[in-house]
Amino acid sequence: MLKCHLKFILTIVVFFMYGYVHADVTSEIVKIEFGPQHGNIIFVDTVNDNQTTCSNNGAGFDYSFDSSTNIGGKLYSALLAAQRSSEAITIHGSGTCSHASTEDIAWIRSL
Repeated sequence: MLKCHLKFILTIVVFFMYGYVHADVTSEIVKIEFGPQHGNIIFVDTVNDNQTTCSNNGAGFDYSFDSSTNIGGKLYSALLAAQRSSEAITIHGSGTCSHASTEDIAWIRSL
């Protein structure tokens, strides 16, 4: 019986940890930054702060991605369109922060 309870508790803990590690953020895009000093990396700041532990960029950026890939170009186009239209978009992070303490984007969804 105790073994069954421990498995249940462990399952609940893992479930909540997974949700905390990388959560969806539905928000408007505040700013997008890129340039020669960043190489192919584009940084994105949202109105609603990213709660991922590793995302604590000093300039306030929440997410980043590599624009040199085929999907990176599509991400940039979609994020720029969302920013310019002041429409909210859902961003799902990967749980990994590869660039300047910003979470890598796993996928986005327009609303």
